[in-house]
Amino acid sequence: MIAFLIFPVDMLLGAQRYWNSIAGDNGTSLIGFYALAHDRWSWPVLYTQLSNFPGGANIYYSDAIPVLAVFFKRFTRFLAFSFLTLVFGFSFHTF
Repeated sequence: MIAFLIFPVDMLLGAQRYWNSIAGDNGTSLIGFYALAHDRWSWPVLYTQLSNFPGGANIYYSDAIPVLAVFFKRFTRFLAFSFLTLVFGFSFHTF
């Protein structure tokens, strides 16, 4: 419930009209999360080759809520909607 007071409803419900026009920190978070979620598992865990080509980058610096990004990475193949919606919603209910 707290997340619905803080964030726009379209963002939390995964509405395409919101996610197609994001900018700033939410855009950076989304890029960092999807780069980690769609890359193979590697060490260090937060490192992805899909960002900052060709060297890769650590998503810690992209505000992608790293603890939850690693947790939800396991489910990327099974869910078709915006994972960042779950991450934002879950983080404001637990932290």
